[in-house]
Amino acid sequence: MRRQFPSGLLGASLIVLLASCGQRSPGENAQDYANKVGGPAAAPASGSRATSLPQAAANGRKTVTFATPYTQVDASTGVKRGLTLNQDGTFDLLENGQATHGTYTWLPDGKRLRLNGVANRPIVLIANGAIYRLTNENVPIDDLTQDRMYQPAR
Repeated sequence: MRRQFPSGLLGASLIVLLASCGQRSPGENAQDYANKVGGPAAAPASGSRATSLPQAAANGRKTVTFATPYTQVDASTGVKRGLTLNQDGTFDLLENGQATHGTYTWLPDGKRLRLNGVANRPIVLIANGAIYRLTNENVPIDDLTQDRMYQPAR
């Protein structure tokens, strides 16, 4: 006599299996996800990452140029924004025509820091020759775009 596997149990098992395979931590990049599931990383969407942009520094604490303004000029409005990181753990931020002085805290990876008390893009990724302002610590460190980049003032 042949025993049948209950179809409801099979369907529920497949749903759970597929759901767990498709879940992705909001902080991991394509390569991390590919390593976890054992496949090649998908190419980034067109325009989502420019490989010609400065890449994340191996050690942000040694790469950042302290007491130097990193600036960005909005191409459409001409408004200048700037961020100066000081070695004593303080920062000076010029944004939306307002100057803010505060403290920052390094994140455990040593590549990023958090601007304490800043609501808009409080995470700063240190790159080789630039910095990037990120919305939160879950933005992958290889998701680099021109609109997030600040360069040392010349």
